[in-house]
Amino acid sequence: MTQVTSPAILKRQIEQTPDYNLQKLARAILAQAFSDALSPSKRNRDEVRADALEWFFATDDCAGSFDWICAILGLDPGPMRTWLQKRNALERDRRLARKIRSSLCRGAG
Repeated sequence: MTQVTSPAILKRQIEQTPDYNLQKLARAILAQAFSDALSPSKRNRDEVRADALEWFFATDDCAGSFDWICAILGLDPGPMRTWLQKRNALERDRRLARKIRSSLCRGAG
């Protein structure tokens, strides 16, 4: 037996569900932001990474913001921010270790 939904309920559901194309755009923006934050192209690498991380950690909800993208996609931004913070700290530690190793190798030679 098919359940009949009133037109008012259907209208409310449609209004509360972001448009498919808007969701598609939001997924593309999020994918590009992760790409920029995690493995930017060689050109302007540090600047691109910094811009992407700034976008992830900004706390506004205006159109185009990370929080806005998450709202459209029904995602909680908190766990992604936590993961990025941990990964960013790990990357800093690795860069520091490489610098120290490089410095020690130059001093030993």
